[in-house]
Amino acid sequence: MPMPAKLPDVIPISDLEQDAASVLQRLRESGSPTIITQAGRAAAVLIDFETFRHAEVESQILALWARGDRGSAEGAGHDLDEGLAEEAARDRAGLLARKYGGEVFSVQDELRLEALTERVRTLLPLVSAKNRQTLADISTRLDGVEENTRQIRRKHGLAD
Repeated sequence: MPMPAKLPDVIPISDLEQDAASVLQRLRESGSPTIITQAGRAAAVLIDFETFRHAEVESQILALWARGDRGSAEGAGHDLDEGLAEEAARDRAGLLARKYGGEVFSVQDELRLEALTERVRTLLPLVSAKNRQTLADISTRLDGVEENTRQIRRKHGLAD
């Protein structure tokens, strides 16, 4: 028989105001969301950063899945890892442009940038110095092949 889900903590906003550090400590230890009440009504939900990051990734996966389903129906599917990496890189680039473009950049923006940077690092393969050199060598060889192809085409009177 499955265990029932743990109920979230419910605390008044005054507890958060008086002792935010212990509220955050309990939040990290329990891993459950904390509902903040104001005037006896639920006003906000507080979750730990890892839970937030996980929810963001799940949300993006679902969005990409939906896009992939639409693309499949139209005959153009998408690789999930590629899509996630592209989305994270695009969002990260937008945040970096705002940060270094002189726009207002909040603490939340900084946290989102940090999360996106980490996501991009995990989704995109690392390229070592050896790999970069191999890629440069391949590029040089391809340039040579292109030049040889142009020479052969010219020799035989074919247009470039």
